[in-house]
Amino acid sequence: MSDSVSFDRAAEYYDATRGLSDDGIRATTDALVQVFGGAARPVLEVGVGTGQVAVPLIAAGMNVVGLDLSRPMLAKLLQKAGPAPALVQGDAARMPWRDHAFGGAYLRWVLHLIRDWRRAVAEIVRVVEPGGSFAAALGDYGGRRSEIQARFLEVAGGSVEPVGIAFGGWDLLDEEMSSLGARKLPDLTLEELDRDDLETFVRGIERNVHSWTWAVPDDDLRARAATEARRWAEARWGPLDRVPRQRFEWRFARYSIT
Repeated sequence: MSDSVSFDRAAEYYDATRGLSDDGIRATTDALVQVFGGAARPVLEVGVGTGQVAVPLIAAGMNVVGLDLSRPMLAKLLQKAGPAPALVQGDAARMPWRDHAFGGAYLRWVLHLIRDWRRAVAEIVRVVEPGGSFAAALGDYGGRRSEIQARFLEVAGGSVEPVGIAFGGWDLLDEEMSSLGARKLPDLTLEELDRDDLETFVRGIERNVHSWTWAVPDDDLRARAATEARRWAEARWGPLDRVPRQRFEWRFARYSIT
């Protein structure tokens, strides 16, 4: 039994409520091709989900293998047109591959969902060949989204703290990778214009599409907290569909496996 958060329930709406703009997808693809494009062996995506990162990479010529805990998420990936990565349903903390099977590995917005994230990182180091690279993007909102999230949780109760690594836990990740013998490389820093406006974000809270709202099982309480978060945000910034979309920087931490 896995101790990680499964996204089975999110498979039907994940692509509509998560992800980057078209420009963000292109920038991410270009950056990861630069990191992994020369790998002789396949590159592993941990938490491949519906293929938001992997599918564009394959279109760019990379050989990608995807691992995910959720069978419904993998099924959504396979429904997409065009080539798909080789897929394995499994737990990131218990990978089914031999040592040094991959030329590199990456993940995006995954380690906060894995309670034993240190074991998952150790597994990545084990399955990537010496000299290969690992790139990791940690999940976090920042800006107005984080403020709305905090207001919602203040009313509903509960915490935004994830089961795995803390949001923004870059130092913890660096320390763990160093303890495993990996060498820190310069980060990949990408600039992105938020794909959706704040109105769409709050509607997502109302619809219970975010993993951090799942911790509020009482439908009435969640609805009241979402209403209060909307009222609070509109009092500060005005109609949420007119608030300029957020421009932000996000990054992949990079490491060389030894």
